[in-house]
Amino acid sequence: VQEEERARISREIHDGPLQDLTALIQRLRLLSLDMDSPAEREKQLEEAEKVAMAGVREMRELCNNLTPPWLDLGIVQALTELSERQSAQLKIKIHLDLQEIPDLTDDVTLAFFRVAQEAVNNSARHGAAENVSISLKNTGKMILLQIEDDGKGFEVADNFTELRVQGHRGLSNMRERMSIVGGNFSIFSAPGKGTVIRCELPLVTVQ
Repeated sequence: VQEEERARISREIHDGPLQDLTALIQRLRLLSLDMDSPAEREKQLEEAEKVAMAGVREMRELCNNLTPPWLDLGIVQALTELSERQSAQLKIKIHLDLQEIPDLTDDVTLAFFRVAQEAVNNSARHGAAENVSISLKNTGKMILLQIEDDGKGFEVADNFTELRVQGHRGLSNMRERMSIVGGNFSIFSAPGKGTVIRCELPLVTVQ
């Protein structure tokens, strides 16, 4: 999981803020030239400011993704905020059915959050889903997180090693996250049938 996170962060920095900084340097080089026109100099300054502000926004977004501040408000608020952001970014409808679960540890809250985040990303980008449902419930014996979509689905491999080889690294990472906090991870899917991600965490592990 850590290696996947490092690779993802590297891509985000390279494709976002690094490109903005490169463009900003180019703008500043133009400003260093002997420009006879004050209007042209002012134009280049305005463009440089726009590029700098874009870089600031992307870095702020990256920081929020790395350590989402709303995690401190509990898992329900975290999943609600996540769904609003992903719905806008991915152009997908996300339906929530969330039960407040008190006293979750930070590790468990983060694990549930990252699983939901990855699952919705997969639904939109790989499954071409239009709708995703996220439910969180306390059954009395366990905490159940389920993410279900109406996407195109796929043939589920017999083991997660094969899934990783096939390119479904995110699924393998989700399973590992749940395993670390003492939970179980299951996936149900078939071509044309959508996908269901199911995470079960015994209450004894969080009490």
